[in-house]
Amino acid sequence: MKEIGQFMSIGAIVTVLDYSLLNLGAVVLQLPLLLANSMSSPISSYVSYKLNKRVVFEDRMHGRRKTLVLYVAILAFGVLVLQNTALHFIHGVPSEATVQLLRPLLDMTPIGNLNDETLSINAAKALSSVFPGVWNYTMLRRYVFVTSEETQTEA
Repeated sequence: MKEIGQFMSIGAIVTVLDYSLLNLGAVVLQLPLLLANSMSSPISSYVSYKLNKRVVFEDRMHGRRKTLVLYVAILAFGVLVLQNTALHFIHGVPSEATVQLLRPLLDMTPIGNLNDETLSINAAKALSSVFPGVWNYTMLRRYVFVTSEETQTEA
């Protein structure tokens, strides 16, 4: 449970970075959403890798290069395939319903002045992050950050 809590705490920090970069690209620079996501996610994923390796998954079986290659492959699939596919389908027509649902709640908060497009982008990102988040934790725990004890029991 401690490991999952640490993973989630780092995830929260990295999520703030990811959303900040996504909004910089998609809202401020007006890049296409999937391009902005494809740029923000790898940067935040690298930060996540460094923090998870140091804090959550201290005892690891792989050397640095192998760990990084596996990490990149797992996150690339999670972000570029799973998340971008979900983001493509969630953002757009369903975003109108999302905005109508969230607008009354957000109007009561300091960020209530977000325009509908920014709100739609961020809601779509949040919804499209659920499955890749589960995928990332499961695959990283199983294949990247494996303890020495776990490798001995499997052998």
